[in-house]
Amino acid sequence: MHELIASTTGDFDRESQWRFASEIFKCPKAFAIGMNELCAITRAPLENCKIVMAEWVKSGWIDEYLEVPVFDRPTFIIAAPRSGSTLLFESLRKIPGMWSIGRESHDIFDGVLGHTVGNPRFESVRATARDVDPKKTETLMRLFTERLIDAGSDHSYIDQPPDRRPKAIRFLDKLPKNSFRVPFLAGSFPDAKFIFLTRNPRDNISSLIDGWHEGRRSGRFVTYSRLPGTALENWCFVLPPGWRGMANSSVADIAAFQWASSNETALDDLLALAPERWCAVSFAALLSEPIAELRRLAGFIGLELDASALGMESGLLAVSSSALSLPSPDKWRRNALEIERVLPEVESTRARIENMIAARDVITCTPT
Repeated sequence: MHELIASTTGDFDRESQWRFASEIFKCPKAFAIGMNELCAITRAPLENCKIVMAEWVKSGWIDEYLEVPVFDRPTFIIAAPRSGSTLLFESLRKIPGMWSIGRESHDIFDGVLGHTVGNPRFESVRATARDVDPKKTETLMRLFTERLIDAGSDHSYIDQPPDRRPKAIRFLDKLPKNSFRVPFLAGSFPDAKFIFLTRNPRDNISSLIDGWHEGRRSGRFVTYSRLPGTALENWCFVLPPGWRGMANSSVADIAAFQWASSNETALDDLLALAPERWCAVSFAALLSEPIAELRRLAGFIGLELDASALGMESGLLAVSSSALSLPSPDKWRRNALEIERVLPEVESTRARIENMIAARDVITCTPT
């Protein structure tokens, strides 16, 4: 073993080699000592430590110590499932200067919050200020950092040389479950900003119905399997508080419940925040005036929109990667009978959203 250490630490004196090795071997696959601390321990030059660490990481002998960047004003898209959040996310994450993990963050948030079927205390995806914990925030940032991708490209943060990684980043995330976690997110990231995406209930609930049928057919969109205390094999999309009362309902009724509870909870929680921390956008406006709406949202985030960088010279948005079929204003008609039956149940939520938009005059958002 000493020969291996000596072969990669040849410029150290013997005492420094063993101090170096002893610190490494305290945690051989989870190196948690910063480079400066290591230099202080070994009393060796910084450049020597960098060379040795690079060789040992390359060999797979140890994992690299990953310095987490500052998450400057992270932005979270808050939206009911099947509301168009994937299309919005895929458009905004291409803005130069934006970082994301390039996908939904189910595993990260569910793992940190214990929102898994294996947790006997898990009852819904709700998380509030009571769940805020500095250790959870630290874990979230570390897990995000390990998966960061730059501005819609395939260039990952960790693949860049450490000295070229930005010390602070603008981060974008979207996860429909986070409609029930705004207080947790706002407390965990005090400078976080939120974009509230809304979609009319007729189209949104119809898309949820289609998603449930697809989930039962193929497993796509299934978020939880074999929920305790129910006969359900699979549950699709979000799991709101009160879901047990809907477990034996029709797919249309569950979809309407998910749409209403996602929007009502998100709206309650967003209205409790300072007005400058969030803005809203409708899916209809995003489709009809995509460049104007994306430019407005980019300004709210604090970045500049370049339509050509987004491949939007034509002024049209690409089809979302989560779409089940090509966009059409009449897609809801295939579920017309079910939709017409449940719409009265969600009318109060629809009206509340409409009134909120009118009251806030969210056609424009103040850039920060």
